[in-house]
Amino acid sequence: MKIELKQESRWLDSDLETVIGLFMERLGGGDGLLLESVAVDGRWGRYSLAAGDFLLAASAKAGRLELKVFDERLKSLTGLSGRPFFEGLAELTAALNLAPAEDTVSGPPITRALYGWLGPGTAGLGGPADADEEGVFVLPGTVYLFDHPYNQLLQLSLLPGTAAGPPPLGPRPNGVGPLKASWDKGGYLAAASTIMDKIRLGQVREVSLAARFSSDFNGDLFSAYRRLRRLSPSAYMVFLRLGDFSLAVSSPESMITCERNKLSLSPMAGSRTQGRGLAEDNLFEDELLSDSRELTRHLTLLNQGREELLQVAAPGSIQVERFMERERFENLRRLTSRLAATVADGRSGVDVLKTLFPAGAVIGAPKAEALRLIGELEPEPRGPYGGAVGWLGLDQSEVNLDFGLTTQGCWARGGRAFWAVGGPLTEETDPENVWREIAFRAEAARNLLEPETVVRLAPAAVPTATPRPLAAAVPADTPEMAPRLPVLMENLAAHVNLSRAEAAHLFARLMDGELSQAQAGALLMGLKAKGETPEELAEAAQAVLDRAVSLPPIPGPFLDIVGTGGDNRYTFNCSTAAALTMAGLGYKVVKHGNRSISSKSGSADVLERLGEDLNRPPEEVPGLLARRNFVFLFAPSYHPSFRHIMPVRKELGIRTLFNILGPLVNPARPDYSFLGAPNRAILPLMAGAQRLLGTKFTALVCGAGDYDELTALGPAAVILVEGDKITETTIDPARHGFTPCDPRALTISGPAEGEKVLRELLAGRGPAPMRDMLILNVALAIYVVRVAESFDRCLNEARRAVESGAGGRVLPSA
Repeated sequence: MKIELKQESRWLDSDLETVIGLFMERLGGGDGLLLESVAVDGRWGRYSLAAGDFLLAASAKAGRLELKVFDERLKSLTGLSGRPFFEGLAELTAALNLAPAEDTVSGPPITRALYGWLGPGTAGLGGPADADEEGVFVLPGTVYLFDHPYNQLLQLSLLPGTAAGPPPLGPRPNGVGPLKASWDKGGYLAAASTIMDKIRLGQVREVSLAARFSSDFNGDLFSAYRRLRRLSPSAYMVFLRLGDFSLAVSSPESMITCERNKLSLSPMAGSRTQGRGLAEDNLFEDELLSDSRELTRHLTLLNQGREELLQVAAPGSIQVERFMERERFENLRRLTSRLAATVADGRSGVDVLKTLFPAGAVIGAPKAEALRLIGELEPEPRGPYGGAVGWLGLDQSEVNLDFGLTTQGCWARGGRAFWAVGGPLTEETDPENVWREIAFRAEAARNLLEPETVVRLAPAAVPTATPRPLAAAVPADTPEMAPRLPVLMENLAAHVNLSRAEAAHLFARLMDGELSQAQAGALLMGLKAKGETPEELAEAAQAVLDRAVSLPPIPGPFLDIVGTGGDNRYTFNCSTAAALTMAGLGYKVVKHGNRSISSKSGSADVLERLGEDLNRPPEEVPGLLARRNFVFLFAPSYHPSFRHIMPVRKELGIRTLFNILGPLVNPARPDYSFLGAPNRAILPLMAGAQRLLGTKFTALVCGAGDYDELTALGPAAVILVEGDKITETTIDPARHGFTPCDPRALTISGPAEGEKVLRELLAGRGPAPMRDMLILNVALAIYVVRVAESFDRCLNEARRAVESGAGGRVLPSA
């Protein structure tokens, strides 16, 4: 059975729209869903999605699929009802194909998907089947996709006409009744005692026992979602309304992600609450890495994840990309690892979901036994808590999905609101302490439903390995954060260098727009007056990179060739010509650049005249690089956070740290780099920062006469960074047979002349002084990617490449 639905698309005006406003105006009166995302550092994800006009709902009922169809075109699918849930879901996703209509835009995979949630009981690993609703996926007829970095709004529709949508709901004040718990302290401790006995007998290692809470609720749960997203922005923020049921979730923890068959599993275990200051934060994080119990639990989850991935991954494809790295959420510090793999041939998204679900982090270990005990001992079904929420892609040619753990949120049905709170029981756990935390956090969660205008959640829980609690969600501008800034500014005024943690904190706030113009200006002036350090520059670059528009995975290795600019020499675009020549030689180059700021012609200016598309979407980068070995990333399109600092930089009118940051913030994060600086004093600063950021091999150059490239005018200062090793050297072009020229022979008058010169040079012609300069820079670029091979040999290859016009074959018009 195959059903193909055509997906019409159109662009909408986005200037006056917000995600919340669009949901309330177009979907607020009826069934609908909303997906939003915030990264660990507080940066909003690229996409937000709102959807409605559901065509079908696929529910899990006592382990079976129950299918409700609201569109005549899908009536043939009703025969899937009654199948075992995951089996029926697999047949449903295999039957549906959403194809773009002719001459319409095809959105990313997230726009062709089923969206929903699953409760942990759906896995059927143990315990009695739950007769209540344990999960649902919906297929929307209308999808609105916000592309935040590009400020674009795309509407996609599977409906034969344009849906008017339900009228928006009027304001409905929330009314909340008294709190009711699924069990009292005595009942919980009795169940915990049973689990502790089984742990001591070795029958189970860990069980996350939870209590469900509820209260009468007369209102719209969407108001609770709005508070939740404001007070606790997280990686998985979801609101779903379907009939009488509503769900509001905000959770930072991923369960499983798959992008174009590339699986990513991120076990998170080991946590500490935020300290009272950065020094205490660092101390707490160091404790994480020396706590044997935390590390053991983390390794257990990592090994469990690897074993599960083996069932759905291609042989030999599983890799550990990150290992016990520290991540900072609001008021919580955690250890995170990342496993990556490729989906095995013949495996579907449903296969992946079924294999990884539910996550051991919120169930226990081993999962089957932990889930069986949960089903036997907990007096009421958990509902969504401890399950997963996200989307399951419908593209038939590849697997795409993204699911987070449902650890933080609430749901409503039949005039009542529900939420659940749990904590892990292990051999070292005191159940009394866990119960106190559960009760405390349950009351804090209830506050989300209150009608007050301002809701302040309770302080963070004591350090445990539990999922991030609602009670830990305190706004970033809480009073305890405020005193730090004046202290750090005083330190700068006294010429005290910032620690890496302090620099990371300040630059994160700067790039998020949390500093006033006066504070931002004081920070930049204080750093300049004191003199920036490599640690400060590295953290500034990291803050920019963390907020950059993300790119799909790019097969490496690849190179960037870029200068800081600011040498005021008005030379031709040598780094651009060198990058294109390297691409013509077969090396992959991902060049990052901008329009002219201090020169007559920036890389973007001349490349645009050569036919390069400056607005190419990130999704096209890997394919284009594979075809022509060259891609240009236009800096303003990839760094939206720069809007927060541009006004203060213009008002200051002087050079600051940000004038040398450009070469360090290529969002593709190249393996190899050839970076230029306009004076020799900057080289050690940039080299130290590049070493801290990480590189396979980088050459940093200041040419004779303070050019940010090699020239034949005289010896150039060069610093080489290979991993943690930094080496200083000199390149004297005269030793290699180059003759100095008049500096005026290297200059251009503007982009038009820059284009003309580049076309000649890339064809193997052009003025001899410019050709010599190009040969020198191509030679050093070859030296970089070959990791310090003989420079003379690299020069010979560079000369042949330039004289044969290798770069001309890479031009867009070639």
